[in-house]
Amino acid sequence: MPLEIPDGFKYYKVLAIDPGLNRTGLSIFEMDMVTRTIVGITSFTLVNEKLEEQIEFEEEYHPERVFKLYRLKHAFLQVLLEHRPVAVASESPFYSSFRPSAYASLVEVISHLHDCVIQYNHNTLFRTVEPMVVKKAVGAAMSSNKGSVKDAVMGNALLMSVLKTDIHSLDEHAIDSIAVGYAFLKNFGEVKLC
Repeated sequence: MPLEIPDGFKYYKVLAIDPGLNRTGLSIFEMDMVTRTIVGITSFTLVNEKLEEQIEFEEEYHPERVFKLYRLKHAFLQVLLEHRPVAVASESPFYSSFRPSAYASLVEVISHLHDCVIQYNHNTLFRTVEPMVVKKAVGAAMSSNKGSVKDAVMGNALLMSVLKTDIHSLDEHAIDSIAVGYAFLKNFGEVKLC
């Protein structure tokens, strides 16, 4: 008699992140362990100003940035606990001479998100994917035009066939997180993407 794997063990999740202090795009990729394929993608954006405050900070002791980081950390940890991913992929920060302070901010945000992953389960894989690798993976133009990523995702039949969220209801951050997850799986995962 062959060993039968219960359905609950045939699937796993990968969480993809387009990081940002004010808006963080997230996509949960549901993966079939047997066929090594994507069977579903759910995307959304954590909007910091709408997140629940968990810690009462004294405003005169901390800058607003600290409030935002802790709101984001709490909300992100709740996503981890709800979806239980086995791997997390984040777009890495990109340095631009036009906005040099944005790089430091993204490094800080990614560091806090990585800390959440360790807090959730220290054995969960956490990787970053460079923005150019993300764009190349989905076939987006290498310009800074955010619309090119949306067009590339919409033109990808595989992604569109398993996307559970209406793409027209998603903002650029959620769409970018789809591209991050796809790039991670294409470059680092042993999955079938055809």
